[in-house]
Amino acid sequence: MEYSDYTSWIHERSIRGNVFFSLDDIEKNYPGVSKEVILVALSRMQDNGLIVSPWKTFYIIVPTEYKLKGEVPPSYYIDELMKYLHRDYYVCLLSAATIYGACHQRSQTYYVMASGNSLRDGVKNGTKLVFSGYHQHFVQK
Repeated sequence: MEYSDYTSWIHERSIRGNVFFSLDDIEKNYPGVSKEVILVALSRMQDNGLIVSPWKTFYIIVPTEYKLKGEVPPSYYIDELMKYLHRDYYVCLLSAATIYGACHQRSQTYYVMASGNSLRDGVKNGTKLVFSGYHQHFVQK
């Protein structure tokens, strides 16, 4: 399988508005290709700024407006990431204030409360993601 085949697949997804994908998605589209070959191709695409991976096995096709900087803000992908992880969540603290216009600068840290066990914090694409866990039965709906 050629590298250009994977980039064509990425391009086809992006023009159809499917900018998020997982390792499973690409493995299903290329069933005869080993996982190692796919991971090498994905790594090359990340190096070339075509995709970013804010979470292991979850990828984002970098939109044109973010290509120059090479960083995709968490507000762009957090909803899809939490769906991928099968977690209920809400954006909290200063991150929520930024969304509602109460903060005039972009926060260097993005705070997320997610159901279940706490997820590992880390720096993802230039922004520190801080996760806190909560248990579902404490949240009123």
